[in-house]
Parts: sequence; C-alpha cells; structure tokens
Amino acid sequence: MMMLLRVRRPPRATLPPARTLADDDDDDGDDEDGTEVIDKRSHADAKLAAKLGVPLAMDVGPLLAGSMVGLGRSGHSPDRTLRATEVETRLTLPDFKRAVNDIIKEFLVEEDFEECMSALQKLQTPFFNYEFVRRALTIAIERTDRERELVSRLLSYIYGTDVTMEQIGKGFERLFETIDDLALDVPEARVCAAKFIARAVSDEILPPAYLMDNYVCSLAGDIIDQAKVMLTVRHSVERLEHVWHVTGAFTIPELKEAIQTALKEYFLSGDVEEAARCVRELHVPHFLHEVVYRSLVLTLNAWPAKDRAELAVKFLSHCRTAQVVTEYQCVKGFQRCQANLTDIALDAPQCVAAFAFLEARAVEVGIIPKGSLATAPAGASAPTA
Repeated sequence: MMMLLRVRRPPRATLPPARTLADDDDDDGDDEDGTEVIDKRSHADAKLAAKLGVPLAMDVGPLLAGSMVGLGRSGHSPDRTLRATEVETRLTLPDFKRAVNDIIKEFLVEEDFEECMSALQKLQTPFFNYEFVRRALTIAIERTDRERELVSRLLSYIYGTDVTMEQIGKGFERLFETIDDLALDVPEARVCAAKFIARAVSDEILPPAYLMDNYVCSLAGDIIDQAKVMLTVRHSVERLEHVWHVTGAFTIPELKEAIQTALKEYFLSGDVEEAARCVRELHVPHFLHEVVYRSLVLTLNAWPAKDRAELAVKFLSHCRTAQVVTEYQCVKGFQRCQANLTDIALDAPQCVAAFAFLEARAVEVGIIPKGSLATAPAGASAPTA
C-alpha cells in the first residue's frame, strides 16, 4: 500500500500574535523545497491504480487515507475519474494551503456555504482536500465558538461532494499530529478537537468505528475518549447539535429531520409531486444525497414491504427525471446506504437482500448507472421479484 510521507516538524517557536498556525503555510514538513506537485504524485498513483485496477485519482484516495482505509465509503462519483494529463496543471501543496486559507477565512466572514464549496472545487486538487479539513479545524479552534459552529456545519455541507469520509478522517488525523503545538496558543485545543470529532460522528460524516481505530487512538487517545463520552451521554444528539452554544438558520440534525418528515409523509400519501416540492424548498442542492440515503433506509426498515420499495423507486426516479437530484447524488446516497448495511441490519435483519432489490430496480429505471456500486457485501442474496 502506498503511504504518504509524514514528516514531523520541529517544535515551533512562539509566534507573534498576528501569526497563527493556520497562516504558517510552509512549516508543516510536507514540502521542504516547495517542489512537490500533484502531477509527480499522480505518476506514482497511476502505477498503483493500474496494479489495483481502479481509476486514477478519485478511487485511489481511500487507499492513501491512512487509518480510514477499509471503512467502505469512497464517496466518489464514477464520472469524476481524473486522467494523468488533467492533474499536471494542479496546484503545488504550498499554493493549495495558501488558497484554502483564504477560502476558509472568507467563508467565516461571509458565511456563504455554496461559495466556499465552489471555490474549493475550482482548485481542482481533490487529493489535497484532507488539508482543507485540517486547516478549517485549526482556524476554527484558534477563534471563537461562532467560527467553530460554522466549520462544523461546513464539513457536513461539503461532505458527499469532492470531500469524502476518508478525507475528513485524514484531516482530523493531521490535526491530531499538530495538536500539541496548537495547544500552546489555545489551551482548550484538545477539548475543542474532541467536540469537533463528536459532532462529526453525530452528523454522520464520520462513522462510529473511526473512534475505535488503533492508529487514531494512538495519535490522540485522550481526545477520542472525550468524544466517546460526549456521544454516550443522555440526549447526546441534542447536546452535540448545540455543542458550540450557537444558534442559526439551520442545523444538520434539523435538516435531516425535515427530510425524514417529508419522506414519511410521502410514503403515507404517495404524492410524488408534493414530496419533490418539499425537497426543492429545502434549498440545499448539494445535501440531497441525504434524501436518497434516508429514502433507502426507511425502505430497508420496512422490508419485505414491496409497496414501500416501489414507492421509493418511483420517488427517486421522479427526482432524477425532474432534475431535483443529480445522478452523482443518487450514487452517493446508495453508496452511503451500502456502507452502513452492517449497522442497519441491527434493526432490519433482511436489509442486505432488500438493498440488492433496490439497487437492481434503481439500475433498471435509470436512477443509478449499472456498476456504480461496489460488489455486494458478503451474505447478500439475489433480489426476488
């Protein structure tokens, strides 16, 4: 397996008040001479990709994500594969760091989620998106609860686009590697990191299994222990929703609840037009993979109710045809559901067979393309008519 070289930087001297860790673009040990560029990395990755039989950039990402390997959620669209000629013009890592610093700082002023995600995508350097996550966390920790709440929401907002679960996990790992230095300037840094990771698990952008990963625990065992406590106390979801003591126009749990309510009403009424209208009015076009995911989970929990399954297929097909959700969002929703089948099986023991049925029907009616999902999990049975 190809591993990214991590170089521990020497202890940092006390910085002037105007300078922060997030501003320190060249002291991470990632590029001593500033010449490491993405096209150099791509040639090595191309060899690895050819050996493993996967597309070059987007699907090799999980293989390079350290302890996040094997969590089963790549989060990449099949049409997002990068060719070697495309990556030759990408930013150097130092340039990427400077660019994302500006993007994050502008976001914290403007609070424009859509513009922030668009600016990140325009950098066209998805290999380095874990660094965006790390920089966002670092900047937020150095500031106030307002900025910390915004970054928690931002991570949930951009998850499912070019920023994958593996990259979010790796971003936290990079944060843990520098947390001791950060704590010199921000004494509560470790507590903040625990709150961020607990909130990420609560918002379902990291799996609970991440907190059990040996490598992650070796980096920041005390932080992980704090996060586990936050996740296991009574009413933990509600507590973590307001962990930064900041209110706003929406929260991720509130958004998920609105989606869940709209879908439950649809499964009762069968009114596909009304359900699609409710989805549009959420005004979160890049979070609609959650609609796909929730519709699948509700269907799996009701299996073997075939009428529920057909209603789900009808709804998703209508949303695709009406361009309410994109093919990429549909694939992403199916990928998320497939990755969570083990947990879903605790409440729905037949969920593997049910998912196989839904996948076959989704391919049949054009919701997702054939071959867009990983091989069915062990124990999957063939769908029945």
